[in-house]
Amino acid sequence: MSRPLPEGFLGVVHTLTIRQLAEKFQMGTKAVREIIAVHGIKRQSLPSRKPVVERPDNFADIQQGKSILELCRYYGRNKKTIRRWLAEIGVDRAEARRSYATKPTRCARHILPFVAPTTVPARITTDAGRAATFLQHYGAVYRCNERGSPDIVGNRWRRGSAILTDAELIERAERLGWDADAWKRVA
Repeated sequence: MSRPLPEGFLGVVHTLTIRQLAEKFQMGTKAVREIIAVHGIKRQSLPSRKPVVERPDNFADIQQGKSILELCRYYGRNKKTIRRWLAEIGVDRAEARRSYATKPTRCARHILPFVAPTTVPARITTDAGRAATFLQHYGAVYRCNERGSPDIVGNRWRRGSAILTDAELIERAERLGWDADAWKRVA
């Protein structure tokens, strides 16, 4: 069943929004849209509430080498406005994302290489091996070479940023409560 055209509807249909029409004629927005569709009313778009912000004259020069977010902060505008300005000066949006999104990366020399904490073999027969197994409850401990690079047959141990000998590793484990002879007393 089609809805009847309310009195005075045609006089204001082009000057009010759908929500304002719904409030004025005390009906839902769905009903207003249905009336407009059933009666074939062609609505003209209402003027925007905010005026369109014009692109600054120096935008083409300033935008080079900056990300979209940096341009947003610089001009105090949102991403949509900045992208529109980029399109106006002929900068492709995909190209803009590639060229403006690149940021300098931090030097990652201080980050240790990922080594799973289970690199110590399961059957450890030396005191240093047992101490390493104990210390793995507190963090990664693994065999390394003199420079600290992971090496399963290395002659040093790496715990955090420290490169330790067997004696130093045992000493650290004992400071945390490890007992070298505890396995003998378990029997």
